[in-house]
Amino acid sequence: MERIVDRINQQAKLSQRFLVDFRASFEQTACRKSSIWIGEGQLARELLLIKDGAMVVRQQADGADAVAMLVNPGQPVIPTHGLFLDEKSPYTYQFLEDSEVYIMDGRALSALLVKHGDTQLLLHFLLAEQLKRQEAHSLMLAFAEPEARIEYAEANYKVPFGMLNREGQASFLGMSKRVYQRYV
Repeated sequence: MERIVDRINQQAKLSQRFLVDFRASFEQTACRKSSIWIGEGQLARELLLIKDGAMVVRQQADGADAVAMLVNPGQPVIPTHGLFLDEKSPYTYQFLEDSEVYIMDGRALSALLVKHGDTQLLLHFLLAEQLKRQEAHSLMLAFAEPEARIEYAEANYKVPFGMLNREGQASFLGMSKRVYQRYV
C-alpha cells in the first residue's frame, strides 16, 4: 500500500488526514490459493490491493476459459463493473497462491469520496495504472510476435505467469497451447 501512496505523492501530495482515513478503510486479510475473490456474474463492490501473492483474472470466451489479465504483488485490483457501473462482473478473479491482501468495501470508498477530495485523485491514479497495464497487454497481443509476447510476460508478470499451467500461459499470450509450445 505504501508503494502506491509513494508513487502518487511523487506527482501530487495527498493530505495526511486522508492517508490516515484511507489506510483505516482497508481490512487486511489472508486468501487461500485457488480461492475466488469475485466470480463471473457477481456484483463486485470492493477494491483490493495485493500485499503479497498473485491473482489471475479469467473470462469465459466461446466456451473456453481465457486468461484476461494477471495481477502482481503490490498491484491494485479495481473491478470497475461493480464499483462504478453497478454491473455484474464478466470476470472471475482467482488467487494463484496464498495471498495477503487489503480490501476496502464500496461503502468505505463512498465515505472517503464524500469526505476527501484526495480520494478522487487516488482513484484516478489507480484506474490510470490499471488501464495502462490493460492497454500494454492488448497492444502486445495485437501486434507482437510470439517471442516478444513471451518476453513481455516474463518481464512484467514473472510471478503470476510462472504459476499458470502451459494452457493458461498460452491463453494469457493470446495463442493456442500448440503454438505456444513451439516457443518454450
